[in-house]
Amino acid sequence: MDVEGEYDAGLDELRAAARRDRRGRDAAAGINTWSARYITYEGSEQGQRWEHPRDGAESYPAGWVVTHGGSDWQSEESANLDEPGVAGWTHVEATDRLVAADAVPADEVEDPSLAPLDDRD
Repeated sequence: MDVEGEYDAGLDELRAAARRDRRGRDAAAGINTWSARYITYEGSEQGQRWEHPRDGAESYPAGWVVTHGGSDWQSEESANLDEPGVAGWTHVEATDRLVAADAVPADEVEDPSLAPLDDRD
């Protein structure tokens, strides 16, 4: 029995899983940043009335706060297309709001594909 070979194979598998997990978290953070930038560019602000996104570009980022049905709601997920109260949102009191991260200027984005189209070189 090749214990060392099995150990190395298991270690390689764990390393690959860690890389996939990191890429997934990086992608989610990129989607969140892009969503916040886009809807801010389109004129949305934290705390405004919820409007149903027409597509993924208009989705709400994690942490974004909207009003809907007389209540404040905070998005629990990146690229949120769901209606508050149905899924993907947490009811919040005005004093409990978390502020979504401010949009990062295009020149500070590591991946230029995440920058708004009008900010790319």
